[in-house]
Amino acid sequence: MAETVPDPPDRGKEPVGWHLPVRLPFSTPDHAESVVLLIRQLSPEDLPESARAHRELLPQGLFPALGDRFLRQWHACVLGESHAIALVVEDVSGPDHRIVGFLLGATDQSAHINGILMHRRALGKLIGVGVLALIRRPKIAIRFARTRAGPWTRRLLRSVPTPRATAQEHVPANRTAVLSAVALYPEVRGTGTGTALVERFLVESRAAGAETATLVTKRTAEAAARFYERLGWHAVQEGATRDGAPLRVYRIPLNETVHHRKEST
Repeated sequence: MAETVPDPPDRGKEPVGWHLPVRLPFSTPDHAESVVLLIRQLSPEDLPESARAHRELLPQGLFPALGDRFLRQWHACVLGESHAIALVVEDVSGPDHRIVGFLLGATDQSAHINGILMHRRALGKLIGVGVLALIRRPKIAIRFARTRAGPWTRRLLRSVPTPRATAQEHVPANRTAVLSAVALYPEVRGTGTGTALVERFLVESRAAGAETATLVTKRTAEAAARFYERLGWHAVQEGATRDGAPLRVYRIPLNETVHHRKEST
């Protein structure tokens, strides 16, 4: 069971907008002493490490293929959006306080994306970094032009603010939270850390008013499927990415109580 404790005083990072971080002490065969992990909000100082972890742990997809610089700017955009949930797992046992996992999600995906599109300065930096990354990677640029350039351009054009749109607050009738990415380095898998991350996401989403949560995994990721199903998620749909990769959509109603379960992945 996770224990709530305050941030270590030497880090100077106070939690913002959610309950106290989570300490997960455990021992491994390689560590004689207990390892202490802290789940807390992503901070600007974490961006180099969170981007590297994203690329190393979730290398599939367009964003990781664009490199660490692009991922840093993407995480910065997520960090600055009010509907985002961005968490990291920090090993506070050693002197370097290494980031060993992360989670990205949104309490309202539509409002989250719209919020990112409305932050013109951050979005401009993201586009600039992305264009440079594509220039350096011609094969990826061709794939982007074939599968994503049209839809993304249309979405950007639709996001141009109007007086009426800016005056109205986005209040969906049935708010859906989306778990976009969650990953851990191998040395902390099987410790309950993944379960604690996902449950933290569900708690925050419920508190923000979301009625359901969804996520997407690769259809071939059987270990991930077993993990989410143990936590109460249900497969509701199958499909494919624009690149043809097979996907499975999971959903969980947020009025259900999610209990801690021992993680085995």
